[in-house]
Amino acid sequence: MKSGSRDDFFGRMAICRRREAYAFSNIYSQVTQQVSVCNFIGKEEYYEYYQKVVSMMLAIAMLMAIMTTVFAASEQPSDEEFWLDDEQYGTYYAYITDEEAIIALYDKDEHTMEIYYRDKVEDEYTIYVWDISYDPLFLTPTMKSFWTDAIDSVRDTRGADRTIELIPPTDEKETPARSSANADMYNDLVSILGTAPYNNMLKYTSLVTMETIQIYEDLEFVYTSAGSSAGWLGGTVLSVVISIIGNFTPTPTWLNFFGTLFNVAALANSAVSAGNVKKYTPKAIYTRHSSVNGSAYWYTQTTKRLTYKAYEDNTANGLGRTMVSPESPSTYYSGTSAFFNSYSAQEAEAYRIFQDIGQMP
Repeated sequence: MKSGSRDDFFGRMAICRRREAYAFSNIYSQVTQQVSVCNFIGKEEYYEYYQKVVSMMLAIAMLMAIMTTVFAASEQPSDEEFWLDDEQYGTYYAYITDEEAIIALYDKDEHTMEIYYRDKVEDEYTIYVWDISYDPLFLTPTMKSFWTDAIDSVRDTRGADRTIELIPPTDEKETPARSSANADMYNDLVSILGTAPYNNMLKYTSLVTMETIQIYEDLEFVYTSAGSSAGWLGGTVLSVVISIIGNFTPTPTWLNFFGTLFNVAALANSAVSAGNVKKYTPKAIYTRHSSVNGSAYWYTQTTKRLTYKAYEDNTANGLGRTMVSPESPSTYYSGTSAFFNSYSAQEAEAYRIFQDIGQMP
C-alpha cells in the first residue's frame, strides 16, 4: 500500500460531488437565461430561441438518461460484494475474497465509518481499522461508489488508526468429534433432513421374469473435527468475526446464524467476546443396495454423501453449542447421480448381475 491521507481523499470526493452539482447548475442557468431573453425580442426570434431551448432540454434529458443507465449498471455489486442498509441488521458494506476481507460499518447519526481491512495473503493475522468522518451532504451510503471509494482509499493508505491481532488457528486434520458436539450435530441433521439415521429401509420392489428385486436404503451420520478458526479479541464486531471464520459475507442469514451461536444480537456491529470456533464436517451418507429373492448379498450398491459444515462456539461468554451451518452441503456420488436416483436403473443392473452370477445366499 502507498502512503497518503484518507482526509485528503474524502475531501477530493466531496469536491468532485460539488463540481458535478455546479456543472448541472451551470447548464440549467444557461437554459433559463435563454428563456429570459425571449421577453425582450420579437416573435420570430422568440420561436427561434424556443426551438433552441427545446433542443437543449431534450439533449440534457438524453444525457441524464444515459448517465443514469451507466451509473445504475456501475452500482450493481459484484459476486464478492454486499452492502445493506437495514434497521434490524445495520448499515454496512462487505467485500470478501480469498485474498482479502473488508468490512465497513456506517453510523447514520454520527456520519462516521469504521473500515476493517485484512490482507489474507501478506498479513493474514492482522486486521487494520480506520475510523473515518465525512460530510453527509456529498457522500451517501446508498451509492455503491460511496463504499468502493472509501475501500480504495484505505487500500492505498498505510497507517491505520488501530489494529486487531488474530490468534493463528490449530491445524485442520480431521479427528473424531467429541460426544457433546455429536449430539448437537445429530439434532441439527435430523432437523435439516427430516429423519434420523436408519438401516435397511425398503424403498422399491419389482418382479422381473419371476425374480423379486428389492432395493433398500441406509442412512448414517458421521462426524469429524476439522480444527479451529483463527482467534479474535473481545469486542470484535460480529460482521468481522464472520469474515475471520471463513469466506462468509455477513449477510442477514450469517448474522442470524452466528449471532445465535455466540448468543449476541444479529447486528453487524454486535460485540463478540474473545475466542474462536471449532470446525466440524458432519456427513449424511445414503447407501442403496439391491437384493434378489431375499438374498443378504448385495447385487448393487450406490452411495450419496452430503457433507455439511458445523461450528462450535468457543468464546468466553457463549453457549458452547455446536451448530450445523445453513449453507448447502457438498454432494458426492460413488457412481453417478442419475444411477443413484433411478430405482429402475438399479433394478436393471441387479438383474444383469443376477443373470451373470446366479442366486446368492
